[in-house]
Amino acid sequence: MQKSRHMSYVAPDTRTARVDFSHLDQVDVARAHGVCSRTIRRWCALAGMPRNDDGTFDLPHTIRWRAENSSDRGGWMYLDR
Repeated sequence: MQKSRHMSYVAPDTRTARVDFSHLDQVDVARAHGVCSRTIRRWCALAGMPRNDDGTFDLPHTIRWRAENSSDRGGWMYLDR
């Protein structure tokens, strides 16, 4: 019998990991909102989703922006599609 040559994955120590939620990239913000990155681009271009000067996103600001502009609060209907 041959031994498996797969290496085992060791997860990083989550007790020391730090995430800067004020400077996330487009993919991470899309994951946080449960949408694809194309939707994030559309929200920025058409609906004014806030972005940092360096092109990253401040997650708490984007969450607040979405809550204020979602269709269930009378905002743009296409935000939740």
